[in-house]
Amino acid sequence: MRTFKGVNFGTLLSSRKEAEELLPDLKEFLSKLPAGAPSCRFDAERRQTCDAILRACNQQLTTKLACRRHLESLLELAELACNGYLVSNPPCLPLYLERILFIFLRNVAAQGIPEATLRLAQLLHACLMQYSHQVVSQDYEAVARGSFSLLWKGAEALLERRAAYSARLKALSFLVLLEDESTPCEVPHFASPTACRVVAAHQLFDASGHGLSEADADFLDDLLSRHVIRTLVGEEGVSSGPLSPQRALCLLELTLEHSRRLCWSHLYAKATSVVEKAQDYLRNTSLAPILQLCQLGVKLLQVQEGGPQTVAKLLIKASAILNSTMEAPSPPLRALYDSCQFFLSGLERCTKMRYGPDAILSLFAFLGGYCSLIRQLQDGVCGDSSKQQQSLVQMQFQGLHLYTVVVYDFAQGCQVINLADLAQLVESCKSTVFWMLEALQGLSGRELTDYVGMAASYTSNLAYSFYSHKLYAEACAISEPFCQHLGLAKPGTYPEVPPEKLHRCFRLHVESLKKLGKQAHGCKMVTLWLAALKPCGPQNMAEPVTFWVRVKMDAARAGDKELQLRTLRDSLSGWDPETLSLMLREELQAYKAVRADTGQERFNVICDLLELSPEETPAGAWARAIYLVELAQVLCYHDFAQQTDCSALDAIQEALQLLETVRPDAEAKDQLLDDKAQALLWFYICTLEAKMQEGIERARRAQAPSNLEEFEINDLNYEDKLQEDRFLYSNIAFNLAADAAQSKCLDQALVLWKEVLTKGQAPSVRCLQQTAASLQILATLYQLVAKPLQALDVLLLIRIVSQRLEDHAKAAGSSCHVTRLLLTLGCPNYAQLHLEEAESSLKLLDHTTDTYMLLSLTCDLLRSQLYYAYHKVTEGTSLLLSVLQDPALQRSSKAWYLLRAQALQLVAVYLSLSSDSFSASLWEQLCAQGWQTPEIALIDSHKLLRSIVLLLMGSDVLSVQKVAVETPFLDYGENLVQKWQVLTEVLSCSEKLVSRLGRLGSVSEAKAFCLEALKLTTKLQIPRQCALFLVLKGELELAHNDIDLCQSDMRQVLFLLESCTEFCGLTQHPDSLKKVQLQKGKQQAQVPCPPELPEEELFLRGPVLELVATVAKEPGLIAPSTNSSPILKTKPQPSPGFLTHLPTCDCSLCASPVLSAVCLRWVLITAGVRLAKGHQAQGQNLLQVVLKGCPEATERLAQALKASLNHKVHPYPIPSLYDEILAQAYTQLAQEGLSWPSESLGKVLESGLKFVAARIPHLETWRASLLLIQALTKLAGFSCCTTQHFVSSWGWQPPSIKMPAGSEPSKVRSEKHSRRGLQRGVSATLSLRNNSLKGLEGGRLPCTPKPPGRLRQAGPHVPFTVFEEVSPTKCKAEVPKAPKVQQRVQTRLKVNFSDDSDLEDPLEPRRLAEGPKRQGTASRGRGFGQARKGQSLKTDVVAAPRSAPGYSGLSGRSQRVKKVASGYDGKTAALGPDTAIGECEVLRRESSKDKLPVPCPDKKRNLDLSPWLQHPPSPVAIGVSTLDSICDSLSVAFRGVSHCPPSGLYAHLCRLLALCLGHQDPYATACLVTESVSITCRHQLLTHIHRQLSKAQKHRRSLKIADQLQGLNLLQERPRDVPLARIQHIFSFRTSGSGHFPHPEKKGFQERLTLIPSGVTVCVLALATLQPGTVGDTLLLTRLEKDNPPVTVQIPTSQNKVLISSLENHVLGCWRGLLLPFSEDPGPAQEASRLQDLLQECGWKYPDPTLLKVILSGASTLTAQDVQALAYGLGPAQPERAQELLSEAVGRLQEQTKPSSGHLVLVLDKDLQKLPWESMPSLRALPVTRLPSFHFLLSYAIIKESGASSVLSQGVDPRSTFYVLNPHNNLSSTEEQFRANFSSESGWKGVIGEVPSTEQVQEALTEHDLYIYAGHGAGARFLDGQAVLRLSCRAVALLFGCSSAALAVHGNLEGTGIVLKYIMAGCPLFLGNLWDVTDRDIDRYTEALLQGWLGAGPGAPLLYYVSQARQAPRLKYLIGAAPVAYGLPVSLQ
Repeated sequence: MRTFKGVNFGTLLSSRKEAEELLPDLKEFLSKLPAGAPSCRFDAERRQTCDAILRACNQQLTTKLACRRHLESLLELAELACNGYLVSNPPCLPLYLERILFIFLRNVAAQGIPEATLRLAQLLHACLMQYSHQVVSQDYEAVARGSFSLLWKGAEALLERRAAYSARLKALSFLVLLEDESTPCEVPHFASPTACRVVAAHQLFDASGHGLSEADADFLDDLLSRHVIRTLVGEEGVSSGPLSPQRALCLLELTLEHSRRLCWSHLYAKATSVVEKAQDYLRNTSLAPILQLCQLGVKLLQVQEGGPQTVAKLLIKASAILNSTMEAPSPPLRALYDSCQFFLSGLERCTKMRYGPDAILSLFAFLGGYCSLIRQLQDGVCGDSSKQQQSLVQMQFQGLHLYTVVVYDFAQGCQVINLADLAQLVESCKSTVFWMLEALQGLSGRELTDYVGMAASYTSNLAYSFYSHKLYAEACAISEPFCQHLGLAKPGTYPEVPPEKLHRCFRLHVESLKKLGKQAHGCKMVTLWLAALKPCGPQNMAEPVTFWVRVKMDAARAGDKELQLRTLRDSLSGWDPETLSLMLREELQAYKAVRADTGQERFNVICDLLELSPEETPAGAWARAIYLVELAQVLCYHDFAQQTDCSALDAIQEALQLLETVRPDAEAKDQLLDDKAQALLWFYICTLEAKMQEGIERARRAQAPSNLEEFEINDLNYEDKLQEDRFLYSNIAFNLAADAAQSKCLDQALVLWKEVLTKGQAPSVRCLQQTAASLQILATLYQLVAKPLQALDVLLLIRIVSQRLEDHAKAAGSSCHVTRLLLTLGCPNYAQLHLEEAESSLKLLDHTTDTYMLLSLTCDLLRSQLYYAYHKVTEGTSLLLSVLQDPALQRSSKAWYLLRAQALQLVAVYLSLSSDSFSASLWEQLCAQGWQTPEIALIDSHKLLRSIVLLLMGSDVLSVQKVAVETPFLDYGENLVQKWQVLTEVLSCSEKLVSRLGRLGSVSEAKAFCLEALKLTTKLQIPRQCALFLVLKGELELAHNDIDLCQSDMRQVLFLLESCTEFCGLTQHPDSLKKVQLQKGKQQAQVPCPPELPEEELFLRGPVLELVATVAKEPGLIAPSTNSSPILKTKPQPSPGFLTHLPTCDCSLCASPVLSAVCLRWVLITAGVRLAKGHQAQGQNLLQVVLKGCPEATERLAQALKASLNHKVHPYPIPSLYDEILAQAYTQLAQEGLSWPSESLGKVLESGLKFVAARIPHLETWRASLLLIQALTKLAGFSCCTTQHFVSSWGWQPPSIKMPAGSEPSKVRSEKHSRRGLQRGVSATLSLRNNSLKGLEGGRLPCTPKPPGRLRQAGPHVPFTVFEEVSPTKCKAEVPKAPKVQQRVQTRLKVNFSDDSDLEDPLEPRRLAEGPKRQGTASRGRGFGQARKGQSLKTDVVAAPRSAPGYSGLSGRSQRVKKVASGYDGKTAALGPDTAIGECEVLRRESSKDKLPVPCPDKKRNLDLSPWLQHPPSPVAIGVSTLDSICDSLSVAFRGVSHCPPSGLYAHLCRLLALCLGHQDPYATACLVTESVSITCRHQLLTHIHRQLSKAQKHRRSLKIADQLQGLNLLQERPRDVPLARIQHIFSFRTSGSGHFPHPEKKGFQERLTLIPSGVTVCVLALATLQPGTVGDTLLLTRLEKDNPPVTVQIPTSQNKVLISSLENHVLGCWRGLLLPFSEDPGPAQEASRLQDLLQECGWKYPDPTLLKVILSGASTLTAQDVQALAYGLGPAQPERAQELLSEAVGRLQEQTKPSSGHLVLVLDKDLQKLPWESMPSLRALPVTRLPSFHFLLSYAIIKESGASSVLSQGVDPRSTFYVLNPHNNLSSTEEQFRANFSSESGWKGVIGEVPSTEQVQEALTEHDLYIYAGHGAGARFLDGQAVLRLSCRAVALLFGCSSAALAVHGNLEGTGIVLKYIMAGCPLFLGNLWDVTDRDIDRYTEALLQGWLGAGPGAPLLYYVSQARQAPRLKYLIGAAPVAYGLPVSLQ
C-alpha cells in the first residue's frame, strides 16, 4: 500500500497519467487499514489525504482541461476522496467538505460538461442531506441555493428536453432543502418556491403545449418523486416525523401542479394516483381537507363528459369543503387559494358543457367562499404590495368571468327557464354584480378602468342571459346595481370609463325597461348613463341620447304625455349650458332620425334651445337662426297653434333676417353660407307646403256633394260628366311670374352652395352630410317644378360632396340621377359618361348591402335605357329582363317601389318597338314578365307610384277616395326627398300615359289621368307642369272634338305663361315680420275645420249657384229671346308674345326646356284649332312656327347642357327632346297639304320623312302617318272615284253611271266643298290625336245625336223630329235640324215622364217646325271657369226620309212626342191613312223583288237600270306598278305601328291596304278589314285582361295557401276559370312569326278563323275613304265563316246623295245576301261551281267560288236589278251573257232555297254602328247580334268552350232574375205596368221606385242569370262603366232605357258606351236601345219580349223574341227598331 505523506498532489494531478495511476493507489489506501496503525491516527491521515486530493483536484479545475479523460480521472479521485473524508472520524468542521465540494462543483460546471456537473452534484446533495433537519445556517443556504442555481442554469445548455428536465429537478433537489426556511412567493404563484420552479420546469418540458404522453408522464413522475418529493418528505435521509407546514404546503402545491399537468393530458388515473400518494403524507395535517379539493378537481376533469349532474355534485362537495375550511380557525389561506385555483381551472376546461341550474347555483356557492377567501388574502397583504392586490383581484374576476360564461351558455342553450330556479339564479347574478363592485374598491388608475370595463361586460352578459328569454324584469334587476353605482358615483370616481362597454350595459338595461313599459324609469337610467359618460366628453353621448329619444317615443305611444313633453334639459339639471345645448342638439337630430311623428318632441327641444341661445350675442343670434330653421321644419308639417301664433314662414323669415346680421370670421364663412342656403331651401319648402295644403282644402270643398244633379235621360254623357271639375280653372291662381318670385330662394340657395362647394379646399360647414341631404331635396324640387337644368347643377354638386365624404353610395346615386335626367332630355352621349361614373363608384361599395343591390339594378336599368337610345335593342332587352327577374326588385320599400315603377316605364318603351326592331322571341320573353302592351306597363307603373303617394302622404294629395286608415306624412329622413321625388315620378308617368292613351284613341281614359295630374299641379301651384298638362288636355279635347274646351285650355296656358297678374303670396314684408314666441306644451288635437277662404273665393261658400238656371252653349246661331242680352262680338284670338322671341332669347320661356316644349305644343294645338275652324292660313303659319322653333329650342338646350357639364363629347350631341313635336308638326302640315294640294306638299313630305327616318324607332308612328299621307297624295293625283282607284285589284267592278243632262256628279259637288268646314280639321288618322272636326259652315260628320233642346215649350203634341245624317259636303237640300236649347231650368219638383202616343188623334196631320240650322262643332258648350255639359245626345243616327228604319231625334222618355213628320228636301210630308195605329211610316220601306232602287232618291223606283249602267272604263287611272308602290309604302307604315296601333291611323291603313289588295289575296284583305274595327276597344280589353290576370294570380296564391291550411271539399264543384291567357292572345296586336307583309298577319288570321263557332256568320262592315276626316265613300264588307274562305267586297256609296237612304237597297243592293247567315243548302255551291268558268269567260278577273256561292245563297233577296248590277260588275266583257247566266241560276235557287238556321254577328265600324241593320227586311226575322270586333266572337267561343259562363253553356235560369224598375221614381206608367208581374215572379229579386245600391247591381250582374233594367239610360248612375268592367258579368242584361246600347262618337274617335264595358266584362248578351225612346212604346216592346220569351218554356231563344217584339210598339220602325243585341245567342234552360 502506497503512502501519501509528503506527496504534492497539485503537481501529481496536473498530469493525466499520474492522476490515472493515483486512482487505484487511493482506492487501496482508503479500503485497507495499515497494520498496527491506530484507527484514530489513520482517520486523521485519511482525512488529510482526502482533503489534499480534493483541493488538488479543485486546483486543477480552475483552468480549462484539454483532455476529457483527465477530467474524469479527477472526478473519480474527488469522489473517492469525498467518501474517504466522510468515513473518517471524528468529523471535521460543519459544512467544510460541502463548501469544498460546492467550489469543486462550480469549477466542474465551468468546464461545460453537464454530466460531470450532475455527477458531482449528486455527491454534494448527499452531503447536504445530512444537515436537512438541523438549523439551517447561512453557509448551508448558500451552498444549497448556489448548487441549485448552478444546476438550473446548466440545464439550459441541454438540448434534449428529458435531460434538461432531469437536470432541473436535480437542481430543485437542492432548493427543496431550503423549503422550511423559504419565503412564500407572491400571489398568483404558488407559495412554495420549489413548487413554482416545478411549474417552470413542467412548462419548459412541455413547451409545445401538446400535453404529456404516457412515457413522458412516467418519466416526470419518476424524476419528481426521486429528486423532489423524497427529499421533501425525508425518504432519502433520516426520518424526521411529520412534515412541517411549509413542506406540507409545498407537497400540496407539487401535487396540484403534477395533477393539473396529468389531467390536461387526460391521464386521470395517474393524477389520482399522485393525489393518493400525497394523502399518505398529508393525512394528519391541516391540509388534508384541502387536498380533497384537489381530488375533486381531478374528478371534475375526469367526468366532464359525464354530464352536468355529475359536475353539480362535485361542485356541491367542493363548496362544502371550501366553506367548512374557511370557517375553521386560522385556515390555510394560501393552500385553499391554490386548491381553488386548481378546481376552477378544471371548471374552465369544462365550459363547453352547458350546466343546469343546480350546477350553476353550486358554482355560485363555491364562488362565494372563493371571493371570501380572496378578501381575507387581500386583508393579509401588505399595503405596499399592489401587485399581489392586483393579482388577487384578477383571480377574483376570473372566477366571476367563469360564472358569467356558465350562466350565459345556460341561457343560450335552454328554451325555457324553470320559474322555481329563476329567483335563485337572479339573486346569484345580482350577488355576482355586487362582488364585482366590491372588488373595484381600492383600485385606481389604469387597473380601475380595465376592471370597470370587465364588470360592465360581465354585468351585461348576465343581464342579457335573461333578456334573451324576454325576462326583462330579471335583466333589469341584474344590471341596475351596476348602472346605479356608476351613474350616482361622485365626479372623479371613475375618470376614464370605457364608453363602449358602458354603452352595452346601459343599453341593455334601458331596453329592458322599455320592454317593461317603464318609460319614466328608462329616462332616469338614461340620465344616469349620461352622468356616467360625462368624464368621457359629449362626443360619446350620442347613443344614450338616442335611447332617450326611443324611450320617449315609447312613452308617447303609451300615452304618457307628461314624459313626452320632457326634454334632456328637464332631466340634466346642473349641467353647464354649453354642454346642455350640445345634448339638446343631439336630441333634436335623434328625433329627426326616428321613423315616426316626432313633431311634439322636436318642438319642445327647439323651445329649450331657443331659451339657451340669447339673441343679444352674435353667437346666440346665429344659433337662434339655426334653431328657427329647425322650428320651421316642424311647423311646416305640424300644428302648434296653441303654443305659438307664428307659422313656419314666420320662423324661416326671422331666421333669414338674423342670418343677414351675422358677421362671421373667415373660418366660419362657409358655415354661414351653408346655413343661409338651408334656410332658403326650407323657405321654399314651407311656401310650397302651405300652398299645397291650401289646394287640398280647396279640393275638399270642391268635392262636396251638390244639392242638385243635372238630370239627363240617357247615360251617353255620364262618363264625361264624371270627369268634370267645375273649379278646375278657378284653382289656377298662379302663373309663371309668381312662381319665379317664389322660386328665387331656391336659386339663391343653389348659388350659395355653389360658392361653398366648388372651392379647392374642403368646405367647413356644420355637417357635410346634412348639406348633402339638403342638396338631394333641392335637386328633387327642381325636377318637380320642371327645371331640369338647375336640377342637373345640383346633382353635380352632390357628386362633389359625396366624393369628399367618400360616400360612394351617394356618389353613385347622384350620377344615376344625372344619367336619367340627361336621358329624359334626349342626350345619351352625356348620359353614358355619367353612367360610367356611377358604375365606377359602385365598385367601391360592399356588394352584400341593400344599397349596392338597389344602385346596381338602377345602373342596369339606365344602361338598358341607353342601349335603347343607341338602337341596341337586343342588349337592352336582355339587361332589362335581368332587372325584372331579379328577386330583389320585389322588395317592400319605397325606394324599391320607385325602381320598379321606373323599370315598368322602360318596359313600356321596349314594348312600343315595332316588329322590325323587336324580335318575336325578345317580345315573348318580355311579355312573360306580365305586360303585353306599353299602356299596360305604364298603367301598372302609375298604379305603383300612386300607392307610394298614398303610403307617404295619404289620399288628399291625389284627391282619391278616403282609405280606411289615413297615413299622415312623416317628415323624417328619406321621406323628405321621396315625397317630392314620387310626385315628380307621378307627373312624369302621367305625361307618358296620357300621350300613349291619347295616341291609341282612349281619350276618356287619357283625360282621367290628365285631370288627376292637372289637379295635382294646381295644388302644388307649379305653373310649368300645370301648363304642360293643360296642353295635353287641350290636345285630348281637340281629338274629342270639343273645340271650346280646347280653346279654354289654351287660354289658361297663356295665362300661366304670360299673365302679369300679381297673386297674394305667403311671404311678408320684412317690417311686418312676426317675432317668434314659443311655449312648450302639448300639441292640441286638430279639429277638422276648413280654413277661411281667401276673399276672392268667398263665392264658393254658398250653394246659391246650384239653383240658378243655366244656358247650354250650343254651336251655331240661336234664336234670340225677348229678354236676352245682345250677342257680344267674338273676342280676337290672343297672340302670345313668345311667337316673336328671337332664337337667342334667354327669357324664362326660352331658357327652360320644358317651357319651350309647352310653347311649341301650344302652337301646334292652336294650329289644329285654327285649321278646324277653317282658318287655313293662320293654321299653316303656326305650323311653320313649330318647324322653325324646334331646332332653335334644341340648339339652346344643347348649349345649356354643354355649359353645365363641361364635357367634350364628339360628335356634338343634339338633344332629342323636341323630336316628337317636330314630327307631329310635319305630319299635320302634310295633312293640311293633302287637303290643299300644292308644290310645297312634296317638300314637306320629303323633309318630314327624312327627319323621322333618322329617329326610328322613336318616331315610328309619325313615319307611318307621313307614309300614309304620301300614299294618299299619289292617289289624289288621279281623277277618278275611290272605287275606280283600286279597280285592278277587285274581281267585281262597279258599273259607272251616266248622269242626266244638267246633273252634276257627286264627286264634283263634293270637291266644291271639300276644302271647307270639317275638311279643314286635323284628322286623328294622321295626327294620331283624332282631330277630325266639324267646320264652321254647316257640314259635319255623322255623329251620335245629342238630344235637341226645345225652341219653345213642348206641348203634348210636339211631333218627333227626324234628323238626317249629312255628308261632309254641304247639300242644297236643307234637312230639319234639332231645335236648340234656349234655357234650362232646374227644379226640385218631382216630374213624371211619359208619352201619350196611345191617346193622340192619329189622323191629325202635323208639320215639322224647322229649327235653326246646327252649325259649329259637336262639343258641349262650356264656360271659361266652369264647364257644364249640355243636355245633348251624342248618337246622331241620321236617316233620310223614305229610308230604311233609322233614327228619329227623340229627346227620350222625357219628351211627350205625338207624331213624326217627315219630308224630303225640307218639305213636310203628309201622313197617309196607314197611320191609324199612331206611327209614321216615313222610315219604313218594304223591299220589292220586282222593283229596283235608283241611285238618286228623287227618281222613281220602277225604272230600269240599263240606261244608266255602262261598261266600266278600263282601269287606266292608276297603273299596277303605281298601286304596288303605294301598297309597299302602306305596308311599311302598317308594320311600323301594327304592334301597338293608334286607332285612327291603323284603321285608315288597314282599309287602304285592303282596297289595294282586294281579291288578289282574299285572306289578307279580310284580315285587314277585320283589324280596322274597334282598335281602341281592343286596347282597353287587353288592359282589362291584364288586371284580371293579376287578380287571378293573387287569388290562386291565396287559394293555394287556404288549401294548404284546410282540405278541399272535392264533392263541391268550383266554377271554371276564364281562360284569360288564351283570350289575351286572341286580342293581341303583335303577330307571331316572321316574314314580309302580309304573311305573318295572314297566318295568324287563318288560325283565328278556325275558332269561329259552327253555324255563325260574321259580317264586318267598314267605310273607307281617301279624304281624311270625311265619311268613307266605299263600304268594305267582309264575310267570315268557319271552314270557308273569307269573302270581301267593296261597295261604292258615293252615288247616293245620302249615305243611308236605304241600307238594303241603296247601300247593299245586290250584296245584301252577304249578310244572310250560313245555310247548309248545297244548291248555291253547285250553281257557283257551274258558273265560275262561264263567268270567267265573260271577263271576271278574280274568279272566287266562295263569293259566287254566297251571292247565290241570297238568291231569294235578289231582284232583277240586282242581277243586272252583278252581271255588269262580274262580267264587264259580256255583261248580257253574264246577266243571263246569273238570272237562270237565281231563278232555279229561288224555287229551292231553304231558310237559314244560322246566327249572324255584325261587326260595324264607328259610322255604321248607329244604323239599325237588324231591322232590314232581309234580316228582320233572323237571329242577329253585334260585337265590337271579330276578336270578341272568338273570346266568347273560348269562354263558352271552357264552361266559364254558365249562361252560354247551360242557358238562362229565369228564376235567377234581378230587376230595377223605375229607379228615379219618375216613370209612373212603367212602374204601374210591370210592378205586379215583376213582384209576383218566383225567385225574382229587385228594387222598384228607388235607387239600387251599387252592391245590389253588382250582385245582379255576377250572381244572377238575368238582369232587367227599366229606367232612364243604362243605369250608369248606379254602376258606371268602370265599375262594370271590374266585374265578371254572368247575367244576360236587358236594359230598356234611352240609348242604352248607343255608342257616342266624338270626332274621329271610335264609339264609346257602357255596352262595350258590359261586353268586355263578359256579359253573355246585352240588349239595349240605339237611341232615345218613349216610355209607353218601349214598355210595349218590353212586355212583348218578356212575355213571349219567358213564357215560351225551356230552350226558348231570346233573339227570336227580340225580333218578334219589334211589332209591339206603335212606332214599329222607330221604337221597334231601337233595340239591338250585343253578344251571343242565349236560350232558357
